[in-house]
This record gives sequence, C-alpha cells and structure tokens, in this order.
Amino acid sequence: MYQTQKDLETIHQVCARTLKAAGVTPDDMVAVTFGYHMFVAGLFYQGQFEYYGSKVIPLGPGESDRAVRIINDYSVGVLVSNPTFAMKLAAKGIPSVHTLFVGGEPFTSVAGYPDRVKAAFGHDITIIDSYSMAACMPIARSCRHETGLHIVDDYVYAELVDPNSGEPVPLGEKGELVLTHLCKEAAPLLRYRTGDLTVLQEAPCACGRTLTMPKSVMGRTDEMVKVKGVKFWPSQVGTILCSDPKLAGRKYQVTVESDQGVDSLTLTIEGSDPENGVVKRISDLLKTETLVKFNQIEFQPDLAGGPLLVNKRN
Repeated sequence: MYQTQKDLETIHQVCARTLKAAGVTPDDMVAVTFGYHMFVAGLFYQGQFEYYGSKVIPLGPGESDRAVRIINDYSVGVLVSNPTFAMKLAAKGIPSVHTLFVGGEPFTSVAGYPDRVKAAFGHDITIIDSYSMAACMPIARSCRHETGLHIVDDYVYAELVDPNSGEPVPLGEKGELVLTHLCKEAAPLLRYRTGDLTVLQEAPCACGRTLTMPKSVMGRTDEMVKVKGVKFWPSQVGTILCSDPKLAGRKYQVTVESDQGVDSLTLTIEGSDPENGVVKRISDLLKTETLVKFNQIEFQPDLAGGPLLVNKRN
C-alpha cells in the first residue's frame, strides 16, 4: 500500500491514541511475533509502538522457546501475536506480559475464545483485538474496557450496506463494511467495499469512542445465499465452530436442499462426534448467530477438497 511521509505520520498518531486507550505506556517493552517480510503486520505494529515511545523487540514468528526466553529476559509487558501462538508462549510461562494485542485469526467473533486465551496466561491480562487490511490501516481496535472494536473514526469513515442493493443498513444489523479515508494522500479509499460482514453499533465507552464493531468480522459477503427466507453466510459457521475447542479448525460443509419449496439445511463436520452435548450447544449457537435453524448436524471422516456450500435447490 502506498504511503506518503504525512500518511505514515497520521497513521502513527491515530494508532498512538488507540495504544493509550489500551493502557499501554511509553515505558512498556513490546515484543512483536508477526512476520517482517511481505506480511505487513510486523512493520505496522513496530512503527506505531516506536512512535508512541515504547521499545520494540522484533521477534518474528516461530521459535517459541527462544521467544519465551527473550520475553522473560527483558520483562516484556506487551505481546503482539496471533492468539494461538500467544497461548503456546503462555503455557511456557511469560508472567511479565500484561497486555496482548491479537490479530491474524478470528478472535472477538469466536464465542469463548478471549476467555480461553486469558485462562492460558494464568494471571490478569488485557487483550486488544484489531481489525485492519493492507489497503487501510488501522480500521478498528478494542480498548482496555472491552466494549468491542472501536472504529478509528478520526481516520476512516465506516458505513454498512446491504451486499446486494448497496443501500445503507441500520446500526445493529449485519451488512458489508464500506470504508472512506478522511485524511490520506496516497491511494485513498472512497466508499471501498471490503466484502467483510459485520455489525456496527453506537455505545458509550470510558475511552471516549462510541462507534463500535462488537464482534469484529463475521464472514464474507460474496458468499451469501438466502435460506428459509434469511440471508445466510456459510463462512460464519467456521467462526462458530471455533468457539468449541473440540471442533475448532475442523473442515465443514453446508448443504442446502429444497423439497416443494421448503429449505433444509445440513451441516457436515469432518471427524467424529465429540458428544457430551457439543452438538446441541453448537446447534443453539448457530440458530442465535445466523438466525437459521440447521435441520441436521452430522460427522464424516474425510471432507478433503469439498466446497464450503453445496446448493441442491433448483
């Protein structure tokens, strides 16, 4: 993404305000475990923390034993990582870390995931979730009060539209996120349709911001189908499955069939049934999050190469 010197200064200023809202101080030592090559996240985080005044150790990904040793040697207080790797490091013991910035995989949108990550650390920790893309950094970030991801509305204007009609969607309803830069010189976005499905709501927060993405991104709008009269996005299912450790990461397939105009929805999950009420809990969560009741949830040993959605309706 093209940036002028003024663009970089603006980005760092905007991010500095979010770091303060997260409870980070310039005295904090920071470790970044994202990549520093073609993946932009490493440089993005290092630049904003250094601008803010914090000292940054560019650990990069992998080598967990080495990462733990360095974090403990330098009493690192702020860790920047994807949640999975953060839990791996926490299991080895990193007691100095008090704030975790996560990214790179669904987090806030996965029910129960933040609690599992906190439990892995074994002590009180603040977790900050962020949402950005290469074409627009930053977009939204949570604060220490955990009221959702706040849109950085001094940098970007966010709207929600119906993916089909392009008409505005009211606050509190799902829609496609559309972004417009407010103060960018190089390659600014003008009503850029992200293709990401989310919800916006206005809620007061002690940090001062009000426009919030309560659950970050829930899926992609370019895969939407109408089932039982309801707009349904199959990628939401993967996020919901991740809420249960026994189902997280499994492949799945959604099949839609119709008999005399009545839709039937089947979810097939790779592997065996974990039992112990997992299917009932997932079924209830699917109904709550997608507003569609699945008629059947089944398990199959191998789903390799299958499509996410099988539409058998005429």
